[in-house]
Amino acid sequence: EGSMDNGIKAAAAAGAAAAAAVTARIIYESRTIKTEYYEICSDKIPGRFDGFRIAMIADLHNHLFDEGNETLLEEIRSCSPDIAVLAGDICNAFPGVDQAPAVDFIKALCRQCEVYMGNGNHEQRLTLYPEEYGDMGERWYRDIADPKLHILRNQHADIARDGESIRIYGLEMDRVFYTRYRQVPMPERYLNMALGKKPEDV
Repeated sequence: EGSMDNGIKAAAAAGAAAAAAVTARIIYESRTIKTEYYEICSDKIPGRFDGFRIAMIADLHNHLFDEGNETLLEEIRSCSPDIAVLAGDICNAFPGVDQAPAVDFIKALCRQCEVYMGNGNHEQRLTLYPEEYGDMGERWYRDIADPKLHILRNQHADIARDGESIRIYGLEMDRVFYTRYRQVPMPERYLNMALGKKPEDV
């Protein structure tokens, strides 16, 4: 019985240590700016887009690294992007949360370049559950509106350069794919159903 109790205590301690490590990692990642660079080479990309730069930002979760998120904005400026892509969860969907840091960040980014935004589950929740969030979704879209912001909700945009173009899509996944604690497989046909079939010449 004593060894069983010791085993349970050891398992509980190990579980607590693992949970603490995961929590510490999440806190670290949410407080740290990490920049990674990727070079995409493909014969599908028109020659006029050689050297075209895209800054992609995801999972900001309404966070302020410093006043006005200036450190993050300067990091983006230093990359000299042609466009910026917001890949979801720029805001935090919790009832009553002040979204000003995320709104101000998007507005400041739009002063630097054209911005294309796809929704993550946080942006999506604001309008999916009005009984929980009230008019937060309506206010969010009103506050971030900008001539340089292109919100792609299962839509695409064509970006032209010297007579050639590339197409960028924003997928707003069904909430079933955000199920916690289990992975819901996405059928291959889902992208075509949500976005339409991509033309072969694009």
